[in-house]
Parts: sequence; C-alpha cells; structure tokens
Amino acid sequence: MQIYGYQNQDFNGHFIPIHLRQASTTFCALGLSQAKAKQLRLGLGAFFSPIPRSTIQLQMEADPLQLLFAVIVALHALEKHILPLCPHKILVYGQITVEGSITASPSLRDIPSLCKQHGIDLVLTNLAEHALPPDVGTEIQICQTLDQALSSLYRYALQHQGQKERAAHEQDKSLQIEDPFCGILGLERAKEALIYACAGNLPFLLYGPPGSGKSLLLGRVKLLLPPLAGTVRQEAYALHGTTLDCPPVLSLASSMQQQDLTRGNVPWICKAHGGALLADELASLKPRVRTSLATFLDAQTVGSYPLSFLLGSATNACPCSNLGSHDVPCICSEQQIDRFWANLGHPLLDRFAICTSVEPENLLVSKLKKAHYAFARIAEVRAIQSKRSDEELIRLLPLHTRLTRYREGSMRRALLCCKLAQTIADYHGKLSVTQELMELATSLYLLPRDRHYQ
Repeated sequence: MQIYGYQNQDFNGHFIPIHLRQASTTFCALGLSQAKAKQLRLGLGAFFSPIPRSTIQLQMEADPLQLLFAVIVALHALEKHILPLCPHKILVYGQITVEGSITASPSLRDIPSLCKQHGIDLVLTNLAEHALPPDVGTEIQICQTLDQALSSLYRYALQHQGQKERAAHEQDKSLQIEDPFCGILGLERAKEALIYACAGNLPFLLYGPPGSGKSLLLGRVKLLLPPLAGTVRQEAYALHGTTLDCPPVLSLASSMQQQDLTRGNVPWICKAHGGALLADELASLKPRVRTSLATFLDAQTVGSYPLSFLLGSATNACPCSNLGSHDVPCICSEQQIDRFWANLGHPLLDRFAICTSVEPENLLVSKLKKAHYAFARIAEVRAIQSKRSDEELIRLLPLHTRLTRYREGSMRRALLCCKLAQTIADYHGKLSVTQELMELATSLYLLPRDRHYQ
C-alpha cells in the first residue's frame, strides 16, 4: 500500500508519497531539513507516545504541517501491518486537530486530475463535495475523525487484499498462454534454444555483445516454465512454507559469495527447486560461486534438501564485450578470448546443454515475421521426459559419436547433447531422434572458438 499526502505549493497542488519502513531503534525522518524533521516529531508527539520505531522518507519540499494527517495514518497502518496487505494507492487529504478531528480543507479542482494521474484507489477526506468524476475510478470515504479514517482504511485493505496481485497474476498467465516473447523481434534461433532448454530443464548459456537481447530473453524464462505439479509442488511447499502459484525464479547477484548460496535455515539456492536460477552476468560471478553451481547441477541436493533447477546464464563473449557485434569491432586477441572463457571454468561450461550466441538483429534488413511456438508443449515434454530412462539416452550415443568423431568432449557433454536431441524430438512430436535432430542439438553448443566471426 502506498499512502499519499496533499499539499499546496505556489498555487499548485502536489501529491507527496509517504515512504515508511520499520526500524529497530528510534523514529528517523529522511529527506527533510533538521528544522522540518523537528517540526514533524513535535506534531507526531501529540498523537503517539512514543513515536513508533520507523524510518520515514519524504521529499525535500514536503511540508510536515500539511502532511501530518497522512503521516499519522501511515504510521498506524505500519503498526497494524496493513501496508504490505495490498498494493493500492491511498490519498489522505485534510488537516487534523490535536483532538483527532479532521478539519475542513479548501475545495481544490486539481484533485480529480491528480488522482487519475497517480492511479489513486481510495481518498480519505472530510468533505463530501470532493466528488470525483466516474472515469477517475477512485473511491471516497468521508471521515470526520482520525478513528473513522483508520477504520475506513483497515476495512478497505481487508476487503481488497491481494486484489491487484491476482489481476497481475492473471495478466502474466494470459501473457504466458499468448506469447512469452511478446515485444522481442527476431532472435528466432535463440528463442527456440530457450524453449528447448525449458522443455528439457537443461542448463543453457547465451553469449553475445551488449544490446543483443541476452538479458531480455533471460527475463522471459519465468513465463516459459510450466506450473509446478506432483512431488515437486509438494517439495516446493515444504521449502517455502506456502503454496506457489508459479515456479520460483531466483537471480544470482555479482556480489554474492559462495557461502551466500547455502545461507539460511533452508539454503537460499534450494528456494529455486522446481524453478530456475538465473545468472545474467556469468563472468562477473565469483569463481567459487561458479564452481559451486557446477557441483549443485550434479548433486541436485544440498544436505537433505532437494535441488532441481533450470540454470539460465548470459555473458559477454570477450573481455571488451564486443565480440559478435556488427557495429563495434572487437579489440581482443585470440589468447585473451580463450583466457576469458577459461576463467569461466571448464567444469561449469561442460555442464551446459546449450551454449549459443545471440547477435543483434539488424531491423532494417531482417525479414521479421511473427513465429508461432507451441508453448503448451513445454509442459507436455517435461511430462514425457520424466518417464524416460537413462538407457534411452545411452542408445543415442552411437549416433552422436558418428557426428562428432573429430571433436573433443566428455561423456557428460555427449549425454547432454543426446538429451537435448531427444527433447527436440519430443517437442516436435517425432517418434525417434534422427541425424538431422542430432545435428541441430550439436549446433546449439558452440563456443566462440568453434564459431567464425567476420
């Protein structure tokens, strides 16, 4: 919940947001001058003894006297844990006396337009003539005292709790059904690779120059993951302590240390079980963190906690970041590029099923057309894959060996390539893995040393 106050300034009205959070020490006012902060404390002292432990942040031009009513309401909402209950926007408009009554405020013509501009859902005020036009869509509660204002606020919050979250969830759900790649032009090969990775729950790495769309594609993973089901849903409930409507998606920050991955009563990384773990700048992660990721992909447990997740990563392809760019030349030598990829760590690179480049689309010359993907097939393929045995993948090894006889690679890489080929076959409804599908799976794992850049 976001609470706003109203104040006059230079014959114009302004909505001032009241930002509050709980503190462990005393009341602290940020953004105000020392004189204004003292003025605010004196005003609150008449209504609270002591003032709740909290930190409030206001804009520099905020007037504590005009915003006192709104700040008092916000502090009460913070104490009653109402603020996180719903994401609605509330305007608290009026002046308050020491006795707690709301005094009359001048009728201002700019309130309807400001309410519409800020998306205000509820107005707590003292004058009935502040009726808003129907197109504004704002509810008004007439309050003569502070107690009435608080009662109206609590009742509204309880009646509308989670309403906007559900609407946002339905919107995300409809986006998932229609097109998770909405707004992304071109990049068809990278999109297909992303679909295969989500369908087979296969670790993937996208690399390319800045602006090519790596991070944009990585952000759509959460829309491609199918809902949790069966045992994984029960395990996720036990790990999070609540039922998850969508698969969990965690992001690795570059500042994280190795011990941060397993910190907490439930190890932090285990919160990604059944979902995805994203590393947008893989090269910026600590070396020990990358080594731990390789270990977790193999073990699929942390102590007694289960850990099965989709690892999605993105990185630049060289130290100067411009390898693969059509506009800015790369100034790195082959030795520097090889050293860059060696620093990422062979153990982790060897565990990616997909490692493909993302190159910027030239929208002036590209023949862009809307491709249609069967996103519902992702859940179906996962169900099919759960019933397959390792023996079925081992039978594909001779086909893989014939195609890659002159290439170096581990047995792990060979099995990952076979699993990717089987995933592609299942996604397209093929009864068996053909040489063409195996070649496609092989081509989706190409490091810069295997590619030719002009």
